[in-house]
Amino acid sequence: MAKNPDRPFIVQGPKAQARAVGTAYAVRLEDDKGGMRVQVTSGRVAVELPPPSPPATAWQALERLWTPSAGATNGTHVTANQEAEVRIGLNAAGVEEVQVSLRDVAPGALGRSLMWREGLLSFEGVTLAEAAAEFARYSVQKIVVKGALAHERISGLFAATDPAGFARAIALGLRIKSKREGDVITLYK
Repeated sequence: MAKNPDRPFIVQGPKAQARAVGTAYAVRLEDDKGGMRVQVTSGRVAVELPPPSPPATAWQALERLWTPSAGATNGTHVTANQEAEVRIGLNAAGVEEVQVSLRDVAPGALGRSLMWREGLLSFEGVTLAEAAAEFARYSVQKIVVKGALAHERISGLFAATDPAGFARAIALGLRIKSKREGDVITLYK
């Protein structure tokens, strides 16, 4: 997509949105409560509450006129080589607001985390359970990790659509066992 400041690109999650301000970035929904992760490789991204949806009925439109507005958007800007963890919380007045935690990310690390765009998954020091959950996003084959093995930390670059290859490599590297039954691959000691 061509950058155009007059027509910003917006990714809307259930509770928050990320609006490009002449940039390159990735957004990932983290949970069913509206949390998301925003990773910016260049430019700036505004993380904010989306505009309120239009009222469905005339009665709701009238009610909105007499109700104090909770739609004042708040948010923050995420810049190049930063990652934002976005959660939705309530402020002191009980109104939903975007709560953002920013952290700087080394350019190489950010590039590795965005390898999914090329069909690859890059892991550096993640738990085996986290890696299995990431593979679940890309394949119907599920990886089940038994016991304390789930906390074992791994690193490597793997094809996102080959969980069986990932399981074989991990089994060899960690000297553990791998068993496949239908669409389920189990890793165990």
